[in-house]
Amino acid sequence: MTHARRYMMALGLGLLATQAVLAAPALKSDVRVVDKVVTVGDMFDNAGKLASQPLFLAPAPGTSGMVEIADIRLAALKVGIETFDDRGETGVNVSRLAVPVDQPLLNRLLSDGLASRGVLLDGMTANAVFDSLPDDLEAAAVPDPVKLRDFSYMPDSGNFTARVDVAGQDIPLDLSGRIDLTIEAPELKETLAAGTILAANDIVMQSVPAKLVVNGNIASEDQLVGKQLQRQSHAGMLLKVSDVADPTLIQRNDPVTVYLHTGALTLTVKGMALNAASLGQPVAVLNAISKKVIHGVARSDGGVEIAAMPLSVAGL
Repeated sequence: MTHARRYMMALGLGLLATQAVLAAPALKSDVRVVDKVVTVGDMFDNAGKLASQPLFLAPAPGTSGMVEIADIRLAALKVGIETFDDRGETGVNVSRLAVPVDQPLLNRLLSDGLASRGVLLDGMTANAVFDSLPDDLEAAAVPDPVKLRDFSYMPDSGNFTARVDVAGQDIPLDLSGRIDLTIEAPELKETLAAGTILAANDIVMQSVPAKLVVNGNIASEDQLVGKQLQRQSHAGMLLKVSDVADPTLIQRNDPVTVYLHTGALTLTVKGMALNAASLGQPVAVLNAISKKVIHGVARSDGGVEIAAMPLSVAGL
């Protein structure tokens, strides 16, 4: 064998050895997991096909522990890893990620439970008051860290009981307390007379008990602004849809102009309204000249519109 050929073979074997070293699993210096089992892929870089193999149990959610290098070697050997790069580590800290099982998290869980039962409607908010909550309870940081197993709610009193499964915990969590349902409702800032046209600054949105809202008649701000109060209304009053109406554009006995469009021609005549009307409502008008009654609908400018129809001008 020539010297050059021996050199090339030695070089090739050296490269293979280098690649093997590079491809060997390498121990991580810090391991953070979500699941209850630490896998090869959690513990090592370059884990390869063995990445999903379990090595040992993870600590409880929200806690950590140091795993000695001897224990790591033993666990790795059991799954088929004979050697690995320990990167000079004498042990590895393993932490299990967690989320706190606190009042906001549990309140969201109970709110979802009420919504799925058709109790919590659009616009409502559920506020749970717990009889007691455990201190420093944590769940594994999974997509659904807590799940309702059992849930009982009494609408009349608001009292509830619930059993909750906590990810990473073996024992379910039993809860009890009261749930207050509230809704944003419009209140009148100050006392206003009947006929007042409401502006945005006349209204303030307040969180009130949902049971005060009867038959879903509560109004939104959009349903109130620009509307007319039907009667005198006092400060602090909850405003319902039935408390307002479209503004009255024409009052009884008001002088009005009647418009009739026929083709490109617009005819007008003066008269007196015989009834009050809001936009689009019917109006009877007494023609000031002919003394005949004309029927039309109220316009936004306070006039009266007659629909185009076969009608002699003299008939007005």
